[in-house]
Amino acid sequence: MTSTSGSGERILAILDLFTADRREWSPDAMMAALGYSRPTLYRYLKTLKSAGYLVSAPGDGLTLGPRVTELDFLMQRCDPLIAAAAPFIKILATRYPGVALITRWYGSKILCIASERSADAPVSSYPRGQPMPIARGAISRVIMANLPRRDQDRLIDTQRDMLAGPNT
Repeated sequence: MTSTSGSGERILAILDLFTADRREWSPDAMMAALGYSRPTLYRYLKTLKSAGYLVSAPGDGLTLGPRVTELDFLMQRCDPLIAAAAPFIKILATRYPGVALITRWYGSKILCIASERSADAPVSSYPRGQPMPIARGAISRVIMANLPRRDQDRLIDTQRDMLAGPNT
């Protein structure tokens, strides 16, 4: 069961269920994962489906809907970080064969929000849109090194196992 309290947080928890490994959910599996009652879950699902955030999949499942793609389209055009950094990653990709990335850190994740590629290899281990743990990779280490000490300590405490493992 999640620790969400308000309706908005509870609706967002439904969307947070979807991952690259689990792209389809049945209402029963959602109820089991979130601990919502059937009437509450179905009310939230109706709202999400009406707004285009979820669509019915073959059988009894649900998957992300077209509104998610629409928001991605808007983000690519409206995000101030992308707007400011896009010319620079084009220059970097032109000057140095490989992949140049624009990443954002949120919560305990890093997300590539834009990239430029100037060579077929190497392939980036940070594909656009795939969340990566804050404790994984060189980008994470740079972010962590520039955080205030109290934030570093908090991340180290919560990500100790990931930090102790290979930096892949």
